[in-house]
Amino acid sequence: MSAPQHPPPLQTATQGTFFANSGAYTPLTPDHDHVESPSLTSGNALARFEFEKPAGDKAGTKILMVEWEDDDQTKHIPGQWSVSWEAKRAALLDSNAVDTKREGLHRLYFLLSVAERVPATVTLTLHPDNQEQENIVWRTHPLPAIFSPELGASARQAGKKGVLHTVWAKKRLQVLKQEIHHEEQHNPEGVALSMAIQERDWIESNFGVRTKPTGLKIATTSSAGSL
Repeated sequence: MSAPQHPPPLQTATQGTFFANSGAYTPLTPDHDHVESPSLTSGNALARFEFEKPAGDKAGTKILMVEWEDDDQTKHIPGQWSVSWEAKRAALLDSNAVDTKREGLHRLYFLLSVAERVPATVTLTLHPDNQEQENIVWRTHPLPAIFSPELGASARQAGKKGVLHTVWAKKRLQVLKQEIHHEEQHNPEGVALSMAIQERDWIESNFGVRTKPTGLKIATTSSAGSL
């Protein structure tokens, strides 16, 4: 089976870490990665992007990471966070769902389609369960992800691409492993199994990582403390 040029579009999500492709959105596993983030210097939210341009005529790939931390107001409001840019709602996340070891800190990863530009502004909106409460809206401007040489080297040893690409790929492969196992047990002749296998093969071929039974752990050194 030949791997597709791009991963197939996927569907919906409620919590976890997310993968965005061609305007669709889908959850990834809420495994804890070990990439430390910088202090939130622009309000309570930040966004970082990483662009990889392969040799030859192949199209490059882009990963966007969005991170935000609850403040004294939002941490007491049950509801859902939405992440959006340029009139596109890319993900929904329960307000009590986290993807880091630090309580109240949320972190999402998006693989942008080849034709999609890195957004100038990312909007985070908390939609309270109590509809009488007003939405809380935060905005942040994505900046290039800059890593220490030690962290970048360790990530590239694990895969073909950079730190954010490796984080995203390993998380996504964990979800695909579960999906493939489920489809093999319950619907072995279905289209969903074929699509999941194609996406797995595409990631393994283009990102240089393989499906593993455990969660993601990227080794860092004491000097690799910022994102």
